[in-house]
Amino acid sequence: MDCDCGHAAEYVGLRTKTVLTVVGEAELQRPYYLCPHCHEGQFPVDAELAVEDTAYSPGVRRMLGVVGADAPFTHGREQMKALAGLEVTTKAVERTSEAIGADIAQPEQQEIQRAMQLDLLNRFRSCSYRWTQPECRW
Repeated sequence: MDCDCGHAAEYVGLRTKTVLTVVGEAELQRPYYLCPHCHEGQFPVDAELAVEDTAYSPGVRRMLGVVGADAPFTHGREQMKALAGLEVTTKAVERTSEAIGADIAQPEQQEIQRAMQLDLLNRFRSCSYRWTQPECRW
């Protein structure tokens, strides 16, 4: 397995991770790799299953985003228990909802930035030969 540092990471063994899924907790046995050069560890299966740096499956994260979108986060936690039988913290609802919101907002912000740059470029082009006109003196 290749490491980001350019060296080869070596298989160390299986490691266990508990993940909350839409049907309850699941124990994952996944291979762990360690780079002897930079000492960075990797769990490639975590990336494939979209559970890197989280204990929640993609399905549970979507549910947390939905219940946290329109009501107080405490209410979202209660909904997760009542509707799916899943125990989560209020903080998990808050963090996941906010992360999903940030992911949604990022492309919108990029589009706004592109539009602003295009507007500035168009202004510059229309004024480049008319510096004496008041609308061209920013």
